[in-house]
Amino acid sequence: MNGEEAIVVASSDVERLHLLIDAPGTAHRHYQERLRALKDELAAAEVIEDKQIPPSVVTLNSFVGFTDLGTGRRHEYQVVFPADADLSLNRVSVLAPIGTALLGHRLNAEVECPILRGVRRFRIEQVRHGMSLMEQTASKNLARPTQPKVIVRLKAALRRWYWRLTQRKGLSPSEWSSQ
Repeated sequence: MNGEEAIVVASSDVERLHLLIDAPGTAHRHYQERLRALKDELAAAEVIEDKQIPPSVVTLNSFVGFTDLGTGRRHEYQVVFPADADLSLNRVSVLAPIGTALLGHRLNAEVECPILRGVRRFRIEQVRHGMSLMEQTASKNLARPTQPKVIVRLKAALRRWYWRLTQRKGLSPSEWSSQ
C-alpha cells in the first residue's frame, strides 16, 4: 500500500482471503512474506458490503489495466486466487506482489509494488469486474448439462468393446443395431 488512502475491500473477498491466510497448506515459509503483506493490506482496508463496492475498485476477479510509470508499458491482469493464477492467461495471484498491491485500489490510483530491486509504481487506468472463475464454470455447466466423468468413460469403453466385438463378426457400424 502506498499510504495515501485506505483501500476498499469487499466483505466476501475479506472472508475468502482470511481463509486463504489461515489455511494449513499456506504455512510454508515461501508464502510467509506474501501472506504477511496481504494480511497487513486487509488490516488497513475499509471493508464494505459487496453490493456497495464502487465499480472503480479492484476486487478479486477484476480485470485491471495499468501502466508502469517507470517504463510506460501497459499491462492488463485479472487478480485471482493462487490456484487460479496463470500468467499465460494474464491471471495474477492475489499473493503476487502486483496482485496484493492492486487489490482494493481505485481507478486512477498510483500504486507502489515491491520488487526484488526496489519499488515499481503503477497507475490504474481500467477496472472491469468479471465473474469469478467458479461462476464462469457454473454458467458453462448450466448452459450445457454434463454427465459425470464416470458415465462418459463407461459409455466410451462400451462403444470400444462393442466395436471390437462387431469387428470380430465382420459387421459394419450400420449393421450394429440389427444384431
